[in-house]
Parts: sequence; structure tokens; C-alpha cells
Amino acid sequence: MTLKAKVIVRIARLAAAMPRIRRLTVMALNRAPRLRRRVKQAAARALAMQHPAPPSNEPLEDAFLSPYGKRVMRDLRVERARLESPGVPPDTP
Repeated sequence: MTLKAKVIVRIARLAAAMPRIRRLTVMALNRAPRLRRRVKQAAARALAMQHPAPPSNEPLEDAFLSPYGKRVMRDLRVERARLESPGVPPDTP
């Protein structure tokens, strides 16, 4: 992790722990929109570097789900594909 990313992560953690520092930081960033945008981009990159990349066979939107959530989403996708395929009648209770 680069020095800039480390500094941003540490400031974010400090701001999360101390509401007054968070308010001051937000007020300062609100006065400088370009700086605010760059800090947001750097923070997003820093967070992305902390999480491992999802496997290539896994959809990107499932990257932050729990294993149970991933199983549920997979089952829903399979069922949806089954219902949308031609010639397969839906189950009727």
C-alpha cells in the first residue's frame, strides 16, 4: 500500500472514531470539491487494495457477499434461468 493510501486509511479510521475530527474534515473537503473528489478516489482505491480480487468465475456484484449470500444468489440465478428457458413450465403448487 502506498504512503498516500496509508495516510488516507488512517485519517478515515481516526475520523470514524472521533466525530469532531470527522466534521472538521468533511467541512474542509466541502470547501475544495476537486480535492474531495481526489480523496474519494484514493479512498476507494485504498479499500479495493485491502480486499482480495474476486475469483474470475464469480460475478463482480457477489464479491462482498457472505458464503451463504453467494449460495442464495447462485440458486436464484439458476432458478431464474430455468424459468426463462423456453419449453419449461413453471412449477404450480
